[in-house]
Amino acid sequence: MNQLKKIKIPAFIIASLLLVVAIFRLDPGGQAQKKDHKVKQEENAKVVSKKGNNKAVIENAALPAFSITTDPDNLWSKEKGIYILGDHASSKYPYKGANYWQDWSIPVDVEYIEHSKAVYSVSAEMAIFGGETRTLPQRSFALFAKKKQGSKTFNFPLFPEKALDKYKSFVLRNGGQDFAKTHMLDGLVSTLVRDTTIDHQAYRPVVVYLNDEYWGIYDLREKIDDNFLAANHGVKKKDVDLLEANAIEKDGSNKDYLQLIDFIKKNHVMDADNYNQVKKQMDMDNFIDYVITELYIANTDWPSHNIRFWKAKGEFDKWRWILYDSDLSFDNYQENTVDRLFTYKGKGDDSLYISFLFRELMKNDQFRKEFRSRADYHLAETFQPERVIATITKLQKQIEPEMPNHLEKWGGEMAEWELNVSKLKEFAENRPHYLKKDLEKLFDTLQ
Repeated sequence: MNQLKKIKIPAFIIASLLLVVAIFRLDPGGQAQKKDHKVKQEENAKVVSKKGNNKAVIENAALPAFSITTDPDNLWSKEKGIYILGDHASSKYPYKGANYWQDWSIPVDVEYIEHSKAVYSVSAEMAIFGGETRTLPQRSFALFAKKKQGSKTFNFPLFPEKALDKYKSFVLRNGGQDFAKTHMLDGLVSTLVRDTTIDHQAYRPVVVYLNDEYWGIYDLREKIDDNFLAANHGVKKKDVDLLEANAIEKDGSNKDYLQLIDFIKKNHVMDADNYNQVKKQMDMDNFIDYVITELYIANTDWPSHNIRFWKAKGEFDKWRWILYDSDLSFDNYQENTVDRLFTYKGKGDDSLYISFLFRELMKNDQFRKEFRSRADYHLAETFQPERVIATITKLQKQIEPEMPNHLEKWGGEMAEWELNVSKLKEFAENRPHYLKKDLEKLFDTLQ
């Protein structure tokens, strides 16, 4: 008791505690803070919507640029402005009811600029794109070619590495969950798997000017839909079945996939004949490559989210998986993602999730041998540390000259950005060892 009497609480701590208590009594639910957040977002919209002439900046841009113009009311008015909260947003994150959550599109004029020259221009429609990253100050855009705006396709080779020169749509992405980190992570993952069997979106960093206002670095990406599959694989849109997550229909039907799952549930895939029946309906190389990639990158937003798979009549009549939205990856290189996938149970009918497929197929000796062989290959080649680090450095150098402008616009420091890029390289250096160890542990358990 004598010792306790000697303890003196500094006066500044007592004052701070009293202030907290006073604030809580005045505003126990934090409503003032929520209101202040909404006011600040609306004020920010007013500030950034001021039209300024940045054409001189375009001439010095280190990256290709999109200049997008529209009536300012289409962006900033409370009644129809797609960029702002508006009057009906919830006070709680992610502010559902906000204008930027509505299924609205606006007419825009688009110029594509390379080496300080406009090389392509078109009228189109634009919408806010993405999930909860819509709440970020730099929002993503989806652009659509519409006949009523003048052209039913974008007639320009957006990605030099592809032989495509016509697109129905494309995305200008804000980096997603990587917005405040490296702003290139999703593009990095797509670049790494370019020579695999995995379907993925092409990536190119660009800058955007919105009504002549500098809007920072964006990821130019293909938009995943039936048009994407038709353009990249030569299939007919009407023949495409595109599903996501637990067999939710995006395009076409999930009937054939449900029949496949039903067959697996009723028949032991450890039997060679049954496994071969499954192989007739799944592109097994694609499935294995896809799973190995997700396990390697340690995507924490998977397998609960971000799964799409498809097939079509004809040459591509087996289910194939598409890699996308990998922003929440390259973080914990020690994580046992193998166990996370193997033990994951989806909501509702668990058999409709990719974790069920993985567990069932792992019961088959041939599948395990194929999986082990392809895992060994990818860890030695595709995800070999020197190769991954070299790819990170290449993408880093592409956007590095533009990052000071981007950070001045949206906040952040170059030193912090460089540190985040270095963490990607640290992950690349260490990840193969841990993934290989965790795979071996699973294989030993299943022997």
